Amino acid sequence: MEMRYTINANLRQCNPYFYTHVFHVKGRWIGMTVLDVFCNEFKSRSEEYYRLNIDNGTIKLIRNRGLATEQTIDKSLLYSTLIKSGDCVVNTEHKHEPEVGIGEEIVYQDDNILVVNKPCGVPVHPTGKYYYNTMTEIMKNELGVSSLYPCHRLDRLTSGILIIGKTPRAAAKYQTQLKQNSIQKTYIARVDGEFPMGNIVCSDKIVNIDCKRGKENGITEPKEALTNFQRLAYSTSLNQSIVKCSPKTGRTHQIRIHLRNLGHPIANDPLYGFNELLGIRRESPCGTLSEKSFEQVVKLATKKRDESRSANTCPKCGINLYRQRNPEELGIWLHALSYRSIDWKFHTRYPPWAKLQV
Repeated sequence: MEMRYTINANLRQCNPYFYTHVFHVKGRWIGMTVLDVFCNEFKSRSEEYYRLNIDNGTIKLIRNRGLATEQTIDKSLLYSTLIKSGDCVVNTEHKHEPEVGIGEEIVYQDDNILVVNKPCGVPVHPTGKYYYNTMTEIMKNELGVSSLYPCHRLDRLTSGILIIGKTPRAAAKYQTQLKQNSIQKTYIARVDGEFPMGNIVCSDKIVNIDCKRGKENGITEPKEALTNFQRLAYSTSLNQSIVKCSPKTGRTHQIRIHLRNLGHPIANDPLYGFNELLGIRRESPCGTLSEKSFEQVVKLATKKRDESRSANTCPKCGINLYRQRNPEELGIWLHALSYRSIDWKFHTRYPPWAKLQV
């Protein structure tokens, strides 16, 4: 499918489209109804919305998919039929993707790899509510190729170096080096407060929260993590610092969490900054969050999701459209400045926000 992108006010938009998701049943879905699964696992839509799609036949339950005994359960039975192992849930929906930032730059490319300076606000690969507005799909469109293979993660909110393989073999080579922690990674961040001088080390274990999975399964096991920090500049007027960050492990949100734990969160970080979530997320560095606090995290996540929508609705599917955002809302002040091994180095320029008036 060819997708047209539109650039508007320094944002990239893609036209709405119909997309069919095929979900292989997860163990925790067995014994649930299709409606239960969508209401519990995909909370970005209302129960009314999912009931309408079930009644319209755009949500289906397929038993023994791909076998001679394949059976599509009649839509009139979907409210009472319990999911079994081996079932597939199919959902065809009208997709509206949020706008993303623009300004990606090719740092380096050859026959094997592509290195991009990723703008903030753009996911690396298709995930959640993003499909075409992702770095791999954007670069496939720009380069006119059918496949690209990201070699590592880079948070949607983070900008900077992203290494993408042009072939599976090339991607595997870089993925192996990254997993072995043989690559020196350097990030820069703009944080609150006067960060201390010298080599500052944080080795706090990393715990992540997934609101969609409930308290029992939504808090990850603590994982070992290590990050070195060094202050580069400090502004007395802003009371903010520019900090070089050198992660020695690659945990999800590692730099953001470690800076928060040191008392100097990224200044515009909506998740780990000085906001209403800070006290809750500090409550349990070991992952033993109380039921009350977990419920509060879920409520705040729901509030944030609701605030991303406008009052305008789509005439085709009736959902509330995403509100138009300012480019400044799309990311945080965290940038992957360079990735380096013993035989190669990829480096980007400092972003504009890294220049502080001392």
